[in-house]
Amino acid sequence: MDDDEFWELTADLTTPRAEDDAAAAHAVVAAERHRPFLDEVRRVQPGEVVSVVLLDGTAWHGRITGVGADWIRLDEVSDAVGAARARTARVHQIREAAVARIVREPGS
Repeated sequence: MDDDEFWELTADLTTPRAEDDAAAAHAVVAAERHRPFLDEVRRVQPGEVVSVVLLDGTAWHGRITGVGADWIRLDEVSDAVGAARARTARVHQIREAAVARIVREPGS
């Protein structure tokens, strides 16, 4: 086989096909749908200040210091910057089912 035959046979292998892109996009969406919420929470960097909003509208501001099978431990802080960030006001153990969303604070 000479070079010309090789490139002719492999030309369509390097050209992306629309069906391949659609299948890959579908696989990514399906994987994200099946990823547990707590796996996403575990991605929060240690010491990063977040706001946890519960289904009843209550919001707490603090650091996630522990993640269990179905719970989150949040050390509440009074401010996201300075010495107030290091001082824990209260500790909350929150069930995953009660969390509506977690918001990462800008600059943290």
